[in-house]
This record gives sequence, C-alpha cells and structure tokens, in this order.
Amino acid sequence: MTDFSLKLRLSTDTRIGLLRHLGRRALGSRFRLARLLLPDVAGVAAALGLSAARGLPLMDGLLLAFATLVGLNLANHALGLVYLPRFRRELASSALTSRPVSVHLSALGLSTEAQTYDWRDVVGITRFNGLTLVNFSTADCIPIPDGDLPAGVTPELLAARIAVWKAA
Repeated sequence: MTDFSLKLRLSTDTRIGLLRHLGRRALGSRFRLARLLLPDVAGVAAALGLSAARGLPLMDGLLLAFATLVGLNLANHALGLVYLPRFRRELASSALTSRPVSVHLSALGLSTEAQTYDWRDVVGITRFNGLTLVNFSTADCIPIPDGDLPAGVTPELLAARIAVWKAA
C-alpha cells in the first residue's frame, strides 16, 4: 500500500459526538449507569423519606417520589437544551478545532502537520491545576504544564510574554 495524505475536517456535531463516545468508552458502562440513576434514586429516597417524616400515607409518598423523578429528568433535559447549543457555538468559533488537520499515513506511522495559530485567535490565558491554559474559546484550549516550561520561565512570565505577543 502506498503512502497518502489527508486533510481532516470535522463538523462541530461530529466533534461533540466524538467527545461523547470517548467519554463513554473511557468511563465505562457502570459509571454511566450510576451517573444516570444516582440522582433519580437519591431524589426518590428523599421524597419518600420526607413523606414518611411528615406522616403522609404511602401512596402520597409514592406520588411525591414519582413527581420528583419526573422533575429531575425534565430539569436534566432542560439543562441540556440550554447548554449544549452554547457549547456547540463555542466549539464552532474556536480556531483550534475549526481548522482542518493535515495527516500523512505511511509504513512509518501517522504524522500531522504543525499549525500556527495567530495570537488574535487566543481569547485568554487562565490557570488550572498546575497548567497554563491558552484558551481559543470557553470550550477548548492548549494546556501547558508548569513542569514542561523551560528553566527560568514561570507561569506568570509565560502569561506576561503571551500578553505582549497578543498586544503586538
């Protein structure tokens, strides 16, 4: 088979689907099941406990538990309707993820083409758990670990240098 080069272009919906797939694969089915059922079980238990503490009949407690279950699931769905479009917009506006990636496949392996992003594409620099985050939107970034900085360069110095480059 001969070598070949590709230019990969992924839509925002494809990237979001890929993130979901990778999350499901990485976390496993038990975690996903617990994440789905735990709030429901806790809500039903709280509703039954509250109705028992108030001395309500069992049927009233079950009705309250059912209403709690429906309410929790509707709230979860509503949050998805509100925040998923916002996440899509942020991801779609990012220079980091919206550009095509050049890939070369050969017998030696897979190689990618280096890309240069203009400092105007960077929307901010933030810190998180020993990382300097070069943000391209609120949905994505390039993380730079403190331990990978050159000798003598602190996270503060890095942020100051980036601010100067960005202002130029």
